[in-house]
Amino acid sequence: MMRLDLDAEQSLGHLQEVIEEALDAGQRVPCIGRPEWTSEALDDRAEAVEACQWCPVLTACSAAAKTIKASSGVWGGVDLEPGARRAVRRTAA
Repeated sequence: MMRLDLDAEQSLGHLQEVIEEALDAGQRVPCIGRPEWTSEALDDRAEAVEACQWCPVLTACSAAAKTIKASSGVWGGVDLEPGARRAVRRTAA
C-alpha cells in the first residue's frame, strides 16, 4: 500500500472537511455514493465531469488531486484517465 506524504494527507483531510461542511449545509456533492467518477467507461466519466460543474467542493477536489498526484478517475471536474483529459467548463454567472 502506498504511504501518502504529509502534504497529501493534509490535502485529503481538508477535502474531507470541505465535503462534510457542504453536506452539513445541505449542498449536494455529486460524487458521493456514485461509481461514475472511477468507472472504466468513458461515457460514465464524461457524465461525472459534467456533474462536477456545480459541485461546492470543486476547487478543494482539484487541489487535492494535484497534491496527491492523482492519475485516474475524475477529480475536480477533470477526467484523469490517460487519453481522456476532459475538463469541466464553468459558465460565467
